Amino acid sequence: MNQRTLTVFIVFCLSLLFLASASLFTVYQTEKVLVFQFDEHKRTIESPGLHWKLPFIQRIVKYDRRLQGDTLLPLEVTAGDQKKNYY
Repeated sequence: MNQRTLTVFIVFCLSLLFLASASLFTVYQTEKVLVFQFDEHKRTIESPGLHWKLPFIQRIVKYDRRLQGDTLLPLEVTAGDQKKNYY
């Protein structure tokens, strides 16, 4: 193998490694990930593990599921001792 072929092979391997690192990401158990493509929501990933995206086209937003709260509407509750007695 001559010097030029070796240089081309090394540049190709490095660019492939860079592309793989730009397209793979990890989702942990406590995270949810939103995938956006051109600022439009494409999918939501809730399962942990290694996932992929299109590099330079899609972007991801990670947020912690443990911080997510549910907003509940207030309910009117009548206590048991305030029953109306009909005789």
